[in-house]
Amino acid sequence: MNKFTKLLSVFVIAGAVSTGVAALAGCNSAPEHTHSATKHEAVAATCTQTGTKEYYTCNGSDCEGKYFEDEACTTEVTLESLTIAALGHSATKVEAKDPTCTQDGNEEYYTCSGT
Repeated sequence: MNKFTKLLSVFVIAGAVSTGVAALAGCNSAPEHTHSATKHEAVAATCTQTGTKEYYTCNGSDCEGKYFEDEACTTEVTLESLTIAALGHSATKVEAKDPTCTQDGNEEYYTCSGT
């Protein structure tokens, strides 16, 4: 075998090895994450308690601590954007009423129109 043939053989073998290594590198890459969503229903805010909009979380470790607005887990949102502020109290005064022969009376009191 002459020098040229030997050199050509080395290049052909090196190319084959390089192609094989590149193919194997793809085998070791991590598989794409598949989301497994859990739906969280909306919770209405009350006078004293905050509420939340409907949202999703993913059960995969890649998504731990993340919130999504869609079941496919493609639109990430913050917890702050999901939170509905407490409504606060909205007091309504009920005046005192003297009893009559047919109806009970009552003292003055307040009701809250919040839920």
